[in-house]
Order: sequence, then structure tokens, then C-alpha cells
Amino acid sequence: MLRVFVVLAAACSLVTAQHVPSVLIKQAADSLLHAPFMQHLQQYQDQELSRIEIPSPEDLVIRRLQGELALRVDDNWQSLNDPQRWAIMQTKDPAKQILKSFEKIKLKAAQLEKEIDVEAIETVLNNLSLPSEDMVDWVRFWDKLRKKVGQIAQLYNYFRGYIEKPEAVNKNTLQEFATSATQSSVKDRSLQNMLDLFHSTVVPTPETSSKSLFPYLHSLTSKAGQHLCTMNQSPHQLVYNLYNIIALTEIKGYAMLQFSYMMLRIYEQGNFSVESTAAKEKFEQQATEKMNSIKLVLPSMSREFMKCDPPQHKQGETYLEITKLLQGYIENEVDMNDRMTCKSSCSAYTFAESKSCYKDLFCAKQPKCNGRIFDCQFFHADAWVCMAGDGDARRYDWVEYEDGTL
Repeated sequence: MLRVFVVLAAACSLVTAQHVPSVLIKQAADSLLHAPFMQHLQQYQDQELSRIEIPSPEDLVIRRLQGELALRVDDNWQSLNDPQRWAIMQTKDPAKQILKSFEKIKLKAAQLEKEIDVEAIETVLNNLSLPSEDMVDWVRFWDKLRKKVGQIAQLYNYFRGYIEKPEAVNKNTLQEFATSATQSSVKDRSLQNMLDLFHSTVVPTPETSSKSLFPYLHSLTSKAGQHLCTMNQSPHQLVYNLYNIIALTEIKGYAMLQFSYMMLRIYEQGNFSVESTAAKEKFEQQATEKMNSIKLVLPSMSREFMKCDPPQHKQGETYLEITKLLQGYIENEVDMNDRMTCKSSCSAYTFAESKSCYKDLFCAKQPKCNGRIFDCQFFHADAWVCMAGDGDARRYDWVEYEDGTL
């Protein structure tokens, strides 16, 4: 009997991915160098309400979100600084209006997180199967980066909750949040310092000996090894998705920082215009540096997606076994014709069916063939047949004919 195996995971099969993200990264980075976030939007600053420009083909989703946040921040500060707009805001709760203005940023950030599948990327990076000499350094580096992302994410969970339920938030809650984010007694716990440390982890200064995230990942994924089988995507796509997570974390931090300065201004804790401007300049500079860092490595990263055999195959999980598709089948001539005779030769049965079971002889000891019977061959009138113990896989273990043929 012929058995056919279908392996679900073929050894190191390769699929070439599109190179579009690399092109977009380059175009977006070049665009940022010539016109950082707000500079190309000056035409809107003199209008009463800022608007987002029409999307261009080279825009990255993350870059558009950066631009929308910059516009939202600029528009909110205009509302606080312009006497006429401030007077209108005071007719309702100004703090709640500012809080609600970040709703679209929150929604788009959540949508981008869903599209990237942040948890899946984190799982891949948590479980990279690297050689021992690389694993120690990677675990140390990745743990440091995750800690920085986690600190900002923890604060953002509070901020997101305030946006979702603004009516449930009071002045004391917002003022306390803004104070802790901007004036923490622990230096590294202030939001601006968190963002600075986060940036230096991703793109360290030349004076330090620290690794730069994207070139480091490029060097790790350029080496052949089992770790390429565990990524579930190409190295190119993995690093591109990680960049989006990094940039999104930065957006969250910057949104909370500017919101905090606005709250402190509304609650008359100071002017904070200088601090806001300084934060905006840092945001633009650091975002551009991150984009330039990935721009240097992404075009040369492998777009080959590798899906490898598991260490041990398991039937039903890693492969399927197709049985009885094509099989040898022993049948008496009497059961292959309607007349129930034994007078013809094999040439009469090149295409036949099992018609009956004469006196419940051999035919009753095996499952009937419900399909077609082809290529009849005659060996001898008598035979000894050993039925297979595993009837699901095969019919016979062996057949010996009277003339000794086995």
C-alpha cells in the first residue's frame, strides 16, 4: 500500500516579502529632515482651528499620528494662550475639554497597536533562540528596553482611563497626575526623563558604549540559526513592527507630557509655555533620530520568512498522514461481476467495482472497496493473506501466493 505524508511545516521554506516599508521609512525620514512635524503646517497656525493636511502616498501611519499629535498639542496651546479662545473655553470645564481633545489620538494609537499585534512581537522577542554568546547580551538589552516601555505604558493606562471617562475625573486627580508626571521627586520618574532614557536606550549617544537597537537587531537576525525559525515573520518585518511600537510609545509619552503642562497651566501652577516648547523640540529631534536609525538598516534586512521543521514531528499537529488513497486490493473474481462467475481474465477488469460478497468468504474479512478497482493483476488462484493489525493505515501486512510469490 502506498502511503503519502503531508508535512505541515516544510524545512526552512522561504517566502519573499515586499520591500514597501523600507521605501516608506526612507521617504518619511527624508521628509522629516526637510520639514519636521510642525514646520510644514505653518499655513494652519494662523487659523482659528488647526487641520490635518491631506495624506500623501509616502506617509507612514506612525508619522501621520506624530503629525496629528503635534497639531493637537499646538491647537490646545493656542486655546490656552489666545484670550478670546480661552474665554470661550472657560464657559465649560477647560480641563475636560483638553482631555477630550486627545480622544482621536487614543483611538488611532489603539488601532495601530492592534494592527501591529504588539503582544505577538513581544512574544517573538522574548523567545528568540539565540546562540549562548548572544543570548546573555540580548536578554540584558531587551529587559532594559521593556522596562522603559513598561514605565510609559503604566502611566498611559491612567491617561487612557481619564480620556475614556472624563466625567468621572475631578480636578485633584488631573492635577496630581500632571504634577507626578512633570515634577516627580525621583529624577528618573519624571515623564521627560523617562522619554530621554527610553530614547538613549534605542539610539544611544556616540559617547556611550551601548548598543543601538535597530543595528543590534540587524546583526542578530543576519546570522543563520534556529532563532530565524521562531520569529513567525521576516527579520525585515519584525524590525519594522518594532519601530512602530517604539514610535508609538514615544507618542504616548509626549501626549501625556504636553497634557500635564496644560493641566498645570489651567490650574494656575505656572505658565509652562517654555517647558512645552522645549518638550516639542525634543520630541521632534528624538523622533527624527529614531527614524534615521531604522532607515540605515531596514533596506538591507532580510525579507525571507523562514518556517522550519519542529525538533520532533507529531501526527495530527505537525503533519497529516493520508492513508488508503491508493492501495493494493485483493478480490475474488466472483465478487467483481454481476453474474458472480469465475470465467474471465484480468483484461475484463481493467475498470471494475466490488459487486457482492460470495458466501461471506474472504470478502467478509476485509472492508469493502467503495471506489473503483483498476489495473487487475493475477498471480495465482490460492494465496495466504495476513490482515494488518492497524486497519486504519493499511489492509494487509503480507500476501504469499501458492507459487511462492510474496
